[in-house]
Amino acid sequence: MLTFFTIPKSFKDLADVQQRNAIQSWLRLTPECQIILCGDDPSVIEAASELGVESMPAIRSNEFGTPFLDSVFSQAYEQAKYSVLCYVNSDIILMESFTEAIARIKLNKFLAVGQRTDLDLTEPIDFEEPSWHSKVMELSAAKGELHSSFGIDYFVFSKNSNLHKLPPFLVGRPRWDNWFIYNARKLKTPIVDLTPVCQVIHQNHNYAHIPQWKGKSWNGPESEYNNKLYHQLFGNQKHICNTKDATNVLTDAGLKPAFTRGYLYQRLQTSALLHPILRPLARMVRSLYLHSCK
Repeated sequence: MLTFFTIPKSFKDLADVQQRNAIQSWLRLTPECQIILCGDDPSVIEAASELGVESMPAIRSNEFGTPFLDSVFSQAYEQAKYSVLCYVNSDIILMESFTEAIARIKLNKFLAVGQRTDLDLTEPIDFEEPSWHSKVMELSAAKGELHSSFGIDYFVFSKNSNLHKLPPFLVGRPRWDNWFIYNARKLKTPIVDLTPVCQVIHQNHNYAHIPQWKGKSWNGPESEYNNKLYHQLFGNQKHICNTKDATNVLTDAGLKPAFTRGYLYQRLQTSALLHPILRPLARMVRSLYLHSCK
């Protein structure tokens, strides 16, 4: 049904715990999914073998060993067994509601995204315990925090959507995810927000794995590279695409048009990037919208 592909960090210390938590949650989804771990780090290749999933080591990387996403996506597209692919960050825990939601999207082509729930989880999950699922959900309900619409940790897309062709962004650094949504809008691909029906859990971590890391987040030379590439594509436009660019929302009652205020506002701002004639209207609406939010 679904091909997952991800680009893990080295399997060591906290990343080892969190990535095993995530991947083992994917292995328990039904129907059974194809899982591909991308990267030539020996610990990633070893973990793929140990967990019984596929490996894709021959990907292009920069001088720091950080993979380029155009290489990853194009090869995953070729290796995928199924007609729907999901790029997901390697620290994301998924529940059965995830595959159930995707099965309910009855569109010829689509991109599905959604907000994540941030949770401090630093211990291995005991997946042999039948109640592991309910325990994680209870912990998330008690201590988790829904991230903003700008935190995009997974992309589910149909193979015929042609979304696997990316500029050479670096993984795990800013702006590539915003470009990905913009590209879907440009290609007129329906975008589905899964947030109302899927709790996707992000295990909190720091950014010490980033080469020449500085600041509190992902700042460093690779962040500067991605930002420079992004601005080459967009010029001086400051608008950033996010999950509110969705054209549809999946609810318990089914797939609905995304017609609430936040979605309409966001889609207009993105449409103004695609169609300059709309920019005066977008600026006026932006001024009114921001004023009303004060």
